[in-house]
Order: sequence, then structure tokens, then C-alpha cells
Amino acid sequence: GLVAAGAAYFIFKSAEGEMPSLSLLAAAVVTGLIARYFLMRTQLVSFLLLAALVFLLEKFRPSPRLVPLLALFALWANIHAFFGLGLMVLGMHSGASILAELIKEKRSAVLFTKENLISVTTVPLCALATLVNPFGIKIWQTAGSLFSQRQETLVSEWLPIWKYPLASNMIFFIYFGVLVFLGILFWEKIRFRHLAIALPMIAFGFYSVRILPFATVATAPLFASLLVSLAEALRLGEEKVRPAYPFAALLLLTVSATSISYRATHPVSIPDRVYREDYPVGAMAYLKEKGLKGKIWNEFDWGGFIVFSSKDFKTVIDGRTAVLLFPAGILE
Repeated sequence: GLVAAGAAYFIFKSAEGEMPSLSLLAAAVVTGLIARYFLMRTQLVSFLLLAALVFLLEKFRPSPRLVPLLALFALWANIHAFFGLGLMVLGMHSGASILAELIKEKRSAVLFTKENLISVTTVPLCALATLVNPFGIKIWQTAGSLFSQRQETLVSEWLPIWKYPLASNMIFFIYFGVLVFLGILFWEKIRFRHLAIALPMIAFGFYSVRILPFATVATAPLFASLLVSLAEALRLGEEKVRPAYPFAALLLLTVSATSISYRATHPVSIPDRVYREDYPVGAMAYLKEKGLKGKIWNEFDWGGFIVFSSKDFKTVIDGRTAVLLFPAGILE
């Protein structure tokens, strides 16, 4: 609950702009879209850290603050493999900021300003910060393996959107459609840095549906700025938009309450009858009954079930091969 609330907070702060009511409305919409992914998985922390990253990039311009970013990426690399998405966002933002300034000033000397040099060096330094972890450079292999062809074929949530029924991701299509529509209407007011973050993330989201909610988080500043442009075109000032503030706050609260109440009334469980033929349900029940604990020699396919069933056993192997906890070749 705290991690999800932190993600919502930084989504709001990253979208914060000239009209606070519309910033809150944008944050409420984005948070509502991704709320179904607020599950007890470590990727939840990636929502928080990605939102925090986008906030840091928005707040500290033109050059980002190095120390907070180094700390963020060092933490991220020790929690979830999506730190690679963060590095991509950081790199795109840095490149877009420098390119926009180069186009504006029309002279190459801007490449060597203090701010731009800091911006350029921030990306490799943050990449180095990810190496502060128990596995060193190996986590880069893990991050890369998440987007391999093998991962796509074995894990359904990594498949591209065209391999899913249209209705299953319709809410994202509607949101991105609104973004495109508003973007066409107010293209001259779009900030290049917002576009540089949003477009690659959206393209990546279409390549793998698991990235869609993260792409939505990355578009929060763009969405908020387009809402402001729409309000200005309709000649709606903050005083006229303010009535939307309680509506947006209510939407955020409703999303939070719904998520919490659903998880409270639908606890994660494995019905024994479904798995009795595939997993050692009876054996686990026997081990628990006899009070046995410690290291256990198990078949690979049973490892995840054993870990889920009891905290009293240390499996010889299980599904955590993706994070390289086991030496190469041990599976064979």
C-alpha cells in the first residue's frame, strides 16, 4: 500500500504544472490505469522508482541531480530488473534536452556547456551505479534475458499486443488514442523531452504488454501538459477547472480503496485440487504434518510450488534461475 501510494504521489509530482487541478486529474487517470498491476510483486517497486525518476527529470532541469539518480539506480538494480527501462528513459531525456537546445541555439558550442556535460555523463554513471549489487555485471544478463525471444514464447505477459484479444488492453488503447488526438491538436506546445520519453516507451509497450503500464507512467507529464493546452484553448482558467479537483481526488481514493478491499477479500491462494496431479501436494502436507524443515532436494518444476507452500524449506533449485542465483549448467 505504501509503495503504491508513493508511486501515485510521484506520478502527480511529475505531472505537476501550471494548473494543479489538471495535474491531479492527470495523475488520477494514470494511476487508475495502472492500478490493476498493484500486486504483491517486486515490479510494483519499479512503478515507484520509474515515477520518481520522471519526477526528478522534470523537477531538475536542464541538468539532473546526480546523487539522487545514482542512489535511485543502485536501489533499483537490487530490487527489479526493470532498471533497464529507467536507464532508457534517462538516456532519451538527456539526449532530447541536448538536441532541443542545439536546435534552438543553432551552434555546436552548446554541447560543451556545464549542464549538458553533466547530463551526458549522468547516464553512464547511473549505469555503473547498477553494478553495486551482489551479482555485479550478471544482472545485465538477467535484464537482457527478460526481453529475449525465449522469454516471449514461454511467458504470456511478455507477448506483443497483437497476440492478445483486443478488449484485454482496450483501456490503454483509449488512453494512447486520447494522447495522439490531443497531441495532433496542440503539437506546437508539446515539449520535446516529454515526447522523447513517451514515444519509445509506448513503442516498447506495444512490443510487450508487460511494459504498457510503465509506458503510461512515463507519459504522465505529457498528458498533463496536453490537458493544460486543452483548457487554455477552451479558455478555462484554474478557477473554472478547480471543481475537477475533488473528483480527481475521489478517483484516486476509490482506486486505492478498491485495490485494498479486493486483495483483502481475495487472498492469493492455490486450490489443492487443481494441482494435485502436477505438484507434490500430498508430500508437502506430510512434511508439514511431521514438522520437517531445512534443505530439500526437489525437481525443478516443483521448486516454485514448494517455496510458495512453506517457508521452512530451502529448495535446491526453483524458478529463480532468471536472477542467476544458480551457477551456469546446474539446470542441465
